[in-house]
Amino acid sequence: MPKILNIDCDESLPTCLNCSKKHRQCRHIRPPPLQWLSPPALQTPAPSHPFQGDTSWAHQIATLSPRSSLQHPAVLSLFTHYLTHLAPWYDLLDPHHHFANTIPTASFTSPILFRAILAFAASHLSRTLPPSSPNPTPVAALLHDSFLSSLITALSTITPASQPNYLAATCLLRSYEILNGDTRTRQQHLFGAFSLAVHADIDLSGWGLAQAGFWNYLREDITVALECRRPLHMRMFAGRGMPRDMTGMEQDWGNGVTWVLAELVNLHFTDSGADGVEERAASWERLKNELEQWKRGLPAGFEPIEGAGGEGGVFPVLWMLRPWQVAARMYAAVAEVLLVLAEPGRGLERGGGEERVRKYALQVCGLARSNEDVPARVNAFGPLAFCGRLLRERRHRTGLRDLLANMARQTGWNVDYILKDLYECWGESDLDS
Repeated sequence: MPKILNIDCDESLPTCLNCSKKHRQCRHIRPPPLQWLSPPALQTPAPSHPFQGDTSWAHQIATLSPRSSLQHPAVLSLFTHYLTHLAPWYDLLDPHHHFANTIPTASFTSPILFRAILAFAASHLSRTLPPSSPNPTPVAALLHDSFLSSLITALSTITPASQPNYLAATCLLRSYEILNGDTRTRQQHLFGAFSLAVHADIDLSGWGLAQAGFWNYLREDITVALECRRPLHMRMFAGRGMPRDMTGMEQDWGNGVTWVLAELVNLHFTDSGADGVEERAASWERLKNELEQWKRGLPAGFEPIEGAGGEGGVFPVLWMLRPWQVAARMYAAVAEVLLVLAEPGRGLERGGGEERVRKYALQVCGLARSNEDVPARVNAFGPLAFCGRLLRERRHRTGLRDLLANMARQTGWNVDYILKDLYECWGESDLDS
C-alpha cells in the first residue's frame, strides 16, 4: 500500500502551494462547498373558502367588533385578500401607502371601514375565483348592504376625526359598485356620501388618510366620467389650480396631472353654453399652460423606454419603470386628447387635430399593453374606454378588444359595458367577422 507522505499543507484551495510545487495530489481535506440557504418561502395557508358552507358569519359581523370578526377564518381570508391584492390599487399614487398601512389598523376601531374592506374583497373574489367555485355573490351583496346602512346612519354625525375613515370607506364601496354593474346606472348614492364626507376643503399640500381618500375618489370619478363621457360628479375646488410642491415624491407628479385631467374632463364634457365663450377660452389656455409646465419639470424616469421587451403587437411598446409613472403618462396623453377636442374654435379636421388625437390614443393603449402592473392597469380602464372610441383601424380595435379582455381576467374588472359601448361607437358587433 503506498505510503501517504506527511507534507505540510498551507490549506490553500483548490490545491495547496506545497503539493502544487511537488506535483502531488493534495490530500488536504476540503470542507464541503458552501450552500447558500435561502430563507424559507412564506407559506400562505390555504384560506378557508368564504362562500361555501354556513355563511351566517356574514350576518354576525354586523354585531361583532372587527377584532372579534377576524377570528372567523372566512373573515380573515377576505381581510388578507384586501391587504394582498386590493390595497395596492389605491396606493398607486400614494408614496405613503395609506390604504395598505393605515386603513387596516384604522378599521379595527371603525366598523364601517372594516365592513367596506370585507365587502370589496368579497366582490373582487366573486369576479376572480374559478367558475366551479361556490357562488360568492350573496355574501358580497350582504356585506355591501350591511356597510351601506351603517354608512348612511353615520354620515349624519360625521366629525373631522371620522371624516378620513368615511371617505376611504366610500372609495372602497365605489370600487365595489364599479365592479358589479353598469357605471351609468349605479353609484348615485355614493356621490351623495362623498359630498357629505368632504364637507370642507382638504389641504392637498401634504399627505394623510383624508388626502389619500380624496385622490382615490378623484381618480375613480375620472374613470367613470371618461367611460360615460360626462363631467365629474365630485366638486373640484374652484380656481385652485394644479397642486404643487406637495411632498416632492415622484408620485406627486401623477397627482398633479390627475388634477389637470379632471379639470379638462369638466371643460370638455360641460355644455359649452354653461360658460361664456371668453371664460371657456381662458380656462382652456390655463390648462394647456399647466400641462406644458408639468411636462417641462417631469423627472427623467417618466420618459417611456420605447421598444423594451420586444414587439407589442399593434400598439407602440412604451415600458415604464414604476406603475405611478405609467398612470401619470397615461393621464397626460388623455389630457392631450382633451386639449385638442376642447380647443375653442377648432375641430379635429383643422391643424392636424385628428392625427394628434390618434397618436395620443395609441400611446394610451401602448402604455396599458406594455406594463402589466395590476394597479396601473386598473387605473387604465377609463382612459382606454374613452380613447378606444378614437381608433379608426380595425387592427387597433381588435387589439384593444383583446387587451381589455386580458386585463379583465387579470384584475376582475367588468369590461362588458366598455366593450358594448365601443362596439356601438365603431358600428361593429363582431370584430372577428
